[in-house]
Amino acid sequence: MNFPTIAPMLITLVIFMASTFILIKGWFKVASHIILITAFAAIWSVLWLDRNHSLQRLDTITYAIAILAMAPLLIEKKGYHILIYTGANLLVFFIFLHLFKNELMISDAALRDYKLDTSIPLLFVGIIGFSVFHISKNAINHSEGLLKDRIKAEQLLANSEKKYREMTEFLPQGVFEADLKGNLKYFNKRGLELFGYSETDLSQDYNHYVNLFSLVQEKDLMRDNVQRLLQNKVSKGNIYHLIKKDGKLVPIQVFSSLVEEDGNTIGIRGIVIDITERIEAEKAIRESQELFKTLIDSAPVAMSLSDMNERYIIVNKVFSEETGLPAEKIIGKTPSEIGIIIDEESKKKITNLLAEKGLVENLESIIYEKGEKKIDALYYSRLIVVNNKKSILSSIINITEKKKNEKELEEYRNHLEFLVKERTEGLAAANEELSAANEELYSQREELMAALENLKKAQQKLVQSEKLASLGVLSAGVAHEINNPLNYISGGVMGIEKYVKENLSDHVGPLSILFDAVAEGVKRVSIIVESLNRFGKQADTGYELCNVHSVIDDCLQILEEKIIDRVSIQKDYAHEPFTLHCNLRKFNQTILSILTNSVQAIKGAGTIYITTKLRGNSLELIITDTGEGIDKESIGKIFDPFFTSKDPGQGVGLGLSFAYETIKEMEGSIEYDSEKGKGTTAKIVLPITVNKG
Repeated sequence: MNFPTIAPMLITLVIFMASTFILIKGWFKVASHIILITAFAAIWSVLWLDRNHSLQRLDTITYAIAILAMAPLLIEKKGYHILIYTGANLLVFFIFLHLFKNELMISDAALRDYKLDTSIPLLFVGIIGFSVFHISKNAINHSEGLLKDRIKAEQLLANSEKKYREMTEFLPQGVFEADLKGNLKYFNKRGLELFGYSETDLSQDYNHYVNLFSLVQEKDLMRDNVQRLLQNKVSKGNIYHLIKKDGKLVPIQVFSSLVEEDGNTIGIRGIVIDITERIEAEKAIRESQELFKTLIDSAPVAMSLSDMNERYIIVNKVFSEETGLPAEKIIGKTPSEIGIIIDEESKKKITNLLAEKGLVENLESIIYEKGEKKIDALYYSRLIVVNNKKSILSSIINITEKKKNEKELEEYRNHLEFLVKERTEGLAAANEELSAANEELYSQREELMAALENLKKAQQKLVQSEKLASLGVLSAGVAHEINNPLNYISGGVMGIEKYVKENLSDHVGPLSILFDAVAEGVKRVSIIVESLNRFGKQADTGYELCNVHSVIDDCLQILEEKIIDRVSIQKDYAHEPFTLHCNLRKFNQTILSILTNSVQAIKGAGTIYITTKLRGNSLELIITDTGEGIDKESIGKIFDPFFTSKDPGQGVGLGLSFAYETIKEMEGSIEYDSEKGKGTTAKIVLPITVNKG
């Protein structure tokens, strides 16, 4: 290798190094063109300076030029550079041949052929390169467009994912993403709080130890649900127990779906909801419903809960027993569908009262079953809200027996009045016969007629007493009619005693002891009769002045046989003067009923305290006994008709009901306070007029 060859190569090397520096600076196109031009210049310099065997080198140079001319395909976006480089090299090639054809010993014909053979392929290569460049440019532009679209789509996806991530951070539910093996890839803020982990925990190496399946107690169930999810694409909400980082169990519900990419399932995405409050609320609702059902079932009357279309939702045992149908055959049906029909008048009242007041109380109605009268009933109903829906809570008290008892009591009262009248008429006839028979024995007709007159008055008082007893004391089981024959006998004995003294004086001595005993008995009976006469008048004369303390004393006199030597009476009466108006007959019966209950409540020895006090324009009458007391379940029912806790034969439960109505008519109030085993206190408050000075 001689100097002409080495010099261009050294120059080329220096230029290449300078181009490398330019390339590092980022001027890629400039550096590329400098290197390409330098390469062409180096080739032609070597050929120009060293022309030995130049002709043999021209073929190689032609190939090199063709190859280098195609370089813009790699370094430039403009295809005409290929034609420029090709044309420039052809021009240099023609100049070189013309200058050195003699030296290269080329004839004109050979030169012409050589030019033609060389220039045509070079031009063809240039044209082909130019076409390839344009095809490549179109492909590159298309690829760049696709790349830009993809970059834009990825940017939009990234923005959407960022927006999605930001939104999930504010959700009140936990949001997670995991691969198909259960390794967690993402948790929002609420999810971290719910699971008890922090971002620091997850950033260490969470895929290694925080696995979705390891976070729930029901691991096998979750795996099965994931398999079903892979088949159905979405879950309807599965319930598990979450194991928090601190080991605490939390009930959760998980809604999940598959994460797909390019048509392939790559993971699971879901929402985790803490259902602790929901479970506690459901538990509270169940307990409330169970308590409600228990209370209804425990009720001693028929009770039901129905919707606004009268379809039964709940019925208790008594309802099933009354209808003769099991609960499952009643639920969902209306009363008419199970053959129960309420009379039309009552049904209209129920509908109107529920619409106006939402409440129906103490409505007497008749219930028919299959067209025939079934029972007399006392109907209660109230509108309530159950599960955010209006419902009707109803109870039906069967008062058929009560009605029957009332009817029998009325018949008994009428029969009793008939018997009293019959006995009175019979006694009057007997007295007339006795008067006729004794006309010859008595010397003084006037005395006999006076005795008969007194006897008739006693009979009238007795009739009034028995009427009162039939309405009051007899209704409580006390039979005063036994006293009637005693009164008749005592009256007759008085006449006989007089007759004996006047006509059979010889026999007075042996009979005096018997007459004295009869006299004492008559005296005691007369005191009782006097109290009864004040207690039960011949007619209900309406309101009149009433001496409360005298009424109490009279009632105690009537009850003397039941309290003597057993019950101590402690009285503390008000001394201030006052005026009270009342229906004397009803008020007597009221006080007698209350005192009778107190006496009967004392088993063995005990005490009854009676106190009257003035409170402004009211009188307080307080009666306290040391008896057995009343239990809490019964205290609210004592004023109900026919309610009684006494033994059979001691009352039918009408006394306090009558007392309540009487005090109410007097515009007063009555209330009871009692505790089982600690006695009972009855407090009556009545309006009065205080007498001043």
